[in-house]
Amino acid sequence: MFEDKQRRKITVSTNPAMAKPESRGMNIEMSAAHKPPWQPKRSRYIADRVLDPMEKRLGRFAVKRLILIIVVGMALVCGLRLAGYLGIKKAVVINDALYFDLERIMHGQVWRLVTFVFIPDNIHVLFVALELYLYNMFGTALEREWGSFRFDVYYLTGVICCIIAGFITGYTTNTYLNLTLFLAYALFYPNKQMLLFFILPIKVKWLALIDVLFLLAAFVLGGINIKVVIFFSVLNLLLFFGQDICGMAGTALKRRRRSKNIKI
Repeated sequence: MFEDKQRRKITVSTNPAMAKPESRGMNIEMSAAHKPPWQPKRSRYIADRVLDPMEKRLGRFAVKRLILIIVVGMALVCGLRLAGYLGIKKAVVINDALYFDLERIMHGQVWRLVTFVFIPDNIHVLFVALELYLYNMFGTALEREWGSFRFDVYYLTGVICCIIAGFITGYTTNTYLNLTLFLAYALFYPNKQMLLFFILPIKVKWLALIDVLFLLAAFVLGGINIKVVIFFSVLNLLLFFGQDICGMAGTALKRRRRSKNIKI
């Protein structure tokens, strides 16, 4: 009897639901202290309704370190470009066969549906090296937050959307797709600092704001094909973070209204 009472006491004391309000509040404060200043709420993801059951069934098939595969592929393509500049004709032919070309895809060159993902945005080797380093950093951080399965779905959804845009317009690129990696990273780590031009420390959220302005300018000033490509390229970001982005915009508008009311 004495042992049963002791077990009951231990069970009640270790159960968070049965703990005293003061102790529960302390636990909440301690756990909140270890969290970043802001994180997207996973319960609000539209994609969670689909991804939760999918991950249970297909999670074991997730490709781990997918971003490393992408980065290594880009590095190989950069090597092909260098070989082409050195006069190796086969390298030039192979490099040209990697771009998305709808007409040639319809004539059987279906590998172009995948290989365009491995084409670097820049031409110069130093910029490509920096680009690949950043992609690897962003992708690794996102995979750490989500897990391999959700990161794979995020990136592959963007690839599929780019392919759809390519079939609509006959043209597509991975530039805006890779930009969504950074924007997702900025939503998880808005206050992390990076060195702009390797000198000026600046928070990630301000760099993300610059990229958003770049996207908006390209969307507004670009032709219909650019508009379609940009829209489809950022769909993965909107599917995963749409509600959070709307919530942040609403909060910013409320703050502006409050500040105006205070001034008046």
